[in-house]
Amino acid sequence: IYHYIQESPGADFTEISRETGVHENTLRYHLTVLKLMNKVSVLETSRNTRYYENSEKYPPIEQKVIKYLRTDPTRRLLLMVKEKPGLSRHELETALHISGAGINWHMHRLSGDGILEVRKDGRNARYELNPDVLPLLEKYQVDADPGADPQNYQ
Repeated sequence: IYHYIQESPGADFTEISRETGVHENTLRYHLTVLKLMNKVSVLETSRNTRYYENSEKYPPIEQKVIKYLRTDPTRRLLLMVKEKPGLSRHELETALHISGAGINWHMHRLSGDGILEVRKDGRNARYELNPDVLPLLEKYQVDADPGADPQNYQ
């Protein structure tokens, strides 16, 4: 379990159970032990819990970037903003075929976690990456292809 977390930072409970073949109750026990021993750190969200090796290897901003890179629509949004800083919601909506409400939802989460900065331009909001995030996207060399396997971002 620990080695899987080392190899797949940001993995959630379901993924760890599926990929290691460990039953959920057994996994829950072992993850609790790993947390108590300070072997893993945990990033909890309203939707799931993600696990990271606790060696100060993944500071909080990096944990959040990894979390967002593991989901396809958010990964594509981040890469689009990386390639073309200053895009508006409408431009992202058109380019990525995501509804305006969907763009707003993702951008609210990303800006709330300090990943994006929102700049007002008249009636429009324009989105740019937090300068600390760009090197992390470069580090993980994420493929912008929506069909790309998120496991390949390391």
